[in-house]
Amino acid sequence: MSDTPRRRVSSQRLWKELALLAAAHPPEIAVDHALALLGRSHDVDRVWVVRYNEELTHMWNTHEWSRDGVTPHVEDLQAASVDFMRWLHGQLLRGETVVVQDVEALPRQARGFQVELRRQKIRSSINVPLFHEGKLRGIYGYDMVRDLGRWSAAVSRPLQVRIMMSMRRSPAVLHLAASISR
Repeated sequence: MSDTPRRRVSSQRLWKELALLAAAHPPEIAVDHALALLGRSHDVDRVWVVRYNEELTHMWNTHEWSRDGVTPHVEDLQAASVDFMRWLHGQLLRGETVVVQDVEALPRQARGFQVELRRQKIRSSINVPLFHEGKLRGIYGYDMVRDLGRWSAAVSRPLQVRIMMSMRRSPAVLHLAASISR
């Protein structure tokens, strides 16, 4: 992600803008606007939310923003089995944010996940587990397709903390949490 001042919105200002979006729009629209704001301010190619079914065996891509010129995949992952991403799924269950700096460098046990990322032309990805009432309910993520992402713990950890804090306060995120827990 770019850290240049002109491209980067301050973290405090960003979260204020997200709160204003939540207050000004119905939850479903607020989530879509929030993903666009996050994608643009963090200079990523795609921002998405996936929800799991109750048994954590299948998932649905419920919301997505893609930069102009980047193919969206929101329609592709509907009722998809999690079998292809067992490597990722195990880490998410443990509450870990999974940062993939380079899809080509994924370990052998992540082969199924790597195949899906390649299909979507993803070069780098951040995958943040979304928990509601102590149970994994979904995933929030960033993808890079134009270039490799340069994400460190300094980027991914605050993102995870902010999402967890927002889930307790934001009407839009609370709506999202309720929708992913269905």
